[in-house]
Amino acid sequence: MWLEQPRDARQVRRQGEGRSGDFLWSRETPMLVRAMALAGDRLLIAGPPDLLDEVSAFAAYGSPDTETQLARQDRAWRGEKGALFHVVDTETGATVAEYTLDNPPVFDGLIVADGRVFLTTLDGRVQAFAAPRGP
Repeated sequence: MWLEQPRDARQVRRQGEGRSGDFLWSRETPMLVRAMALAGDRLLIAGPPDLLDEVSAFAAYGSPDTETQLARQDRAWRGEKGALFHVVDTETGATVAEYTLDNPPVFDGLIVADGRVFLTTLDGRVQAFAAPRGP
């Protein structure tokens, strides 16, 4: 299975050498991923929305428009813009489900245990989610 931890991490670095073509998949996300967990063949990711075009902001750093965008991203990072929660297929990288959350997770605040997903948010809550049961 490709997700197994390699016996020798140096071997992986030599093989990968940081080129994106060496990954099974790579993709952009509409969030600043702050928490993730693996659940079978699904990767769960959550975080505040990514509202800033970093390339444009770097090119126009110091402009009033960029300052406004940076302030908006900062408010999102602090939890004022809610959060996104995506379920990603580990084989293809495709998003198979997406949800909005009222508050973003704390760093590394997502865990899967006993068929449930537990999320700790910036406002101090612990939330539990379970897959819908069949008929």
